[in-house]
Amino acid sequence: MSDSAAQEPASLPPEFPPVVYVPCAEHVEEIADARPVLRRTKEGKVALFAYSALDRYR
Repeated sequence: MSDSAAQEPASLPPEFPPVVYVPCAEHVEEIADARPVLRRTKEGKVALFAYSALDRYR
């Protein structure tokens, strides 16, 4: 396990929306089977897309 994997996750900023939507690779019947869409950036990092709606912001 790398050092970065052992760190605790950062807390969310107070302005973070209460609901976000994450696109999945395909439709599934069971939520446990869902696989989020991941993309590699130009820098070689892995990116997770997450969306929200304007009405979700406080």
